[in-house]
Amino acid sequence: MVSLLIEEAKAVTNCTEFSLCVFDHNEAAKSLYQSLGFQVVSLEKGSEKIFGRYWTALEMKAQF
Repeated sequence: MVSLLIEEAKAVTNCTEFSLCVFDHNEAAKSLYQSLGFQVVSLEKGSEKIFGRYWTALEMKAQF
């Protein structure tokens, strides 16, 4: 599904670089994005407070 979204975005917008954010503890999402060519480019510790806990966010980018 994500790869279809990327292909559609490339076709419609001519974008060649995509970025996204994912929480550090979300191993399944990180693995999926890495398998599609995304790499971590920055880390923001404690970026969001959810249910009384601070979560770390990763920014990931890919070029196609």
